[in-house]
Formats: sequence, C-alpha cells, structure tokens
Amino acid sequence: MTRDLELIKQILLHFENKSDWGYEKDLEIDGFDKKQVAYNLQLMYESELINGEAITSNTGRIYDVLPFRLTWKGHEFLDNIKDQSRWTKIKKTVTSKGGNFSMELIKKLAFKLAEEALFNGYTKL
Repeated sequence: MTRDLELIKQILLHFENKSDWGYEKDLEIDGFDKKQVAYNLQLMYESELINGEAITSNTGRIYDVLPFRLTWKGHEFLDNIKDQSRWTKIKKTVTSKGGNFSMELIKKLAFKLAEEALFNGYTKL
C-alpha cells in the first residue's frame, strides 16, 4: 500500500464537512477502494491529522481506525492545501522532484506556499 496525497486531502475535506463527531466505520471516498482508504486513515491517525479510536490486536498492533474528526494539525494542513491552485502546485512540485518525500516536508511546502500567498506584497516587520 502507498500513501496517497489526493486521498488524504479528500478524507480531510470529508471530515471538515461533517456535522457531527460520530465515528465512521467503512468510510467510502469516491474513486478509492476501501483498503486504500483504511490504510491512509491509519497513516493519518498516526500522523495526528485525524482523531479516532484505534482498533488493536492483543499485541497492540493497529489494524483499523474508527475516525471521527480532524485534529488541530489536520485543520492546519487542510487550510494550507484547500486552495486548488496551491494544491496543484504542491502536487507538481512533489512529482517533479521524484515524488518521495516525508509528510513533514510536504506540510512545510504547503505552509510555505500558503505563507507566500498571505504575505505576498507585505513588508516583514
């Protein structure tokens, strides 16, 4: 399985648009199979983008996550990638540089582009 940035964005948008905090069993995202969604939910839980209940084995291995909302970090990351032109630039940059970067670097790139958009034309104090 692989981490899928487009799927991660769609999951973040899904939880931002939810009107309650109930957990989601078998979350479905159009265009992605259930195993992909489940795997990326686990990654998002581990990276603290979403809050949820981890379902673990007797040895403590996480084998499923029942997600129910975004975390502060999840909201922050989504705010930085929500703009479609910025998101396209992030994906193009990642792809053009080989496509294999840590989530922390991708978050930094998203932050940097959002910062540039906000402060473009302002003089730093």
